[in-house]
Amino acid sequence: MWLTLCRQFRTSASLGRARTQYFNKHKPVKHPNRQDPDYFENQAAALPLDEHYIDNLKLLWEEKIGNQRELIMKASDRLIGRAEGDYGLPEMVSLRPKIAYEKVPELKDAPEEVKKIFSVEFGERRDYTEACKNDLIDLVRKNRYDKDSLQVKIAWCTVLIRHLSALVDEIMLRTKRRPLVYTGKIHILLGYRRKLIRLLREQDYAEFEKILETLKISYQVPKQPEHVKTRKAWSLHLLRQRVDAEKERMMEELRVKFEDGREEKLKSLNAKVDNLVKEQEDVRNQLKELSLIEDRKPAHIDGEYQPKLVEEYTEFAAHSRLFYYPPPLKGKA
Repeated sequence: MWLTLCRQFRTSASLGRARTQYFNKHKPVKHPNRQDPDYFENQAAALPLDEHYIDNLKLLWEEKIGNQRELIMKASDRLIGRAEGDYGLPEMVSLRPKIAYEKVPELKDAPEEVKKIFSVEFGERRDYTEACKNDLIDLVRKNRYDKDSLQVKIAWCTVLIRHLSALVDEIMLRTKRRPLVYTGKIHILLGYRRKLIRLLREQDYAEFEKILETLKISYQVPKQPEHVKTRKAWSLHLLRQRVDAEKERMMEELRVKFEDGREEKLKSLNAKVDNLVKEQEDVRNQLKELSLIEDRKPAHIDGEYQPKLVEEYTEFAAHSRLFYYPPPLKGKA
């Protein structure tokens, strides 16, 4: 009995795995054009409306989903398509001292070997991170005492996001695996920075545009849920947009065709109407002359004869009473 149950359990598990098609949907993104939030929508709008339209739309959706993780991590910082090792961080001057030793006067005249010991280049990763933080924060802070403004917080998040992105790429190059610890931190920082940018956009739009240009950040307004729900909803939305666009195009062609030579057509139609009016007047005159000849109409009266409706209807009602026979009652001959 126990062997039978085990065999059934194992068979059902194998069958369940066989029904599920596995594929790695995450794909690396190498083209910087895909950082545009409307890239895939524009590609879908350019697809030909033929018998393969739905299949091509499905392939485009799979490509969009496969690139989504990479775009979430790097698109807002415009990191895709850059040179290898370029993550939008400031370049360090050779033998630049660490943050803790920048104000030490003895290092200015110290030998080169001593400067190397206390330099960022020969320090740890956190020393380079702190130096980049100071450089980017100095670009956007209001004054030297500014430490808690939205601009400073956005710059601080930007440095951490780009450093962690570089660290993730370095680890993946060595181990061929994505470190979920650092990718989770990047997602948290991206959400926090998006919130700060939104607040700055609501408070000071000029500073919002300035910090985006200074830090090379792209901010996209979140799309409506019907754009990003499922493949079916996305496909239906794009198809509806495509149909509306085709309808507008056809209507525009018909409008241009209608307006082409409109003045000449109106002139010819007006001429035809004038001719018909003249013909109608001639026919009326001929009928009038015939009526005069046949003595159906007096010559000195202009107009048409109208019967006395009230008197004629009264006479008709009186005659109907004389010749009206009521139906027999039920049950009597």
